[in-house]
Amino acid sequence: LKMEYNEVLQMIEHLPAEQGLAIKLKYIENMTLLEIAEQIGVPPKTIKSRIHDGTQKLRKWKTKSEERMDK
Repeated sequence: LKMEYNEVLQMIEHLPAEQGLAIKLKYIENMTLLEIAEQIGVPPKTIKSRIHDGTQKLRKWKTKSEERMDK
């Protein structure tokens, strides 16, 4: 799913704070999972889960948004 940068940023703001922060640090700040984990103080596996869960929500929201526009 292709999304506009500003649209993605707005959608990230609606995620739980932990997921939004992990996604911003990974994809906007280009930090590694290990760097993010060290900065936040949780295991890298936790960061990976937060990013996965957050991106799944973003995809779901985007799909629903597109479905509404098709009607």
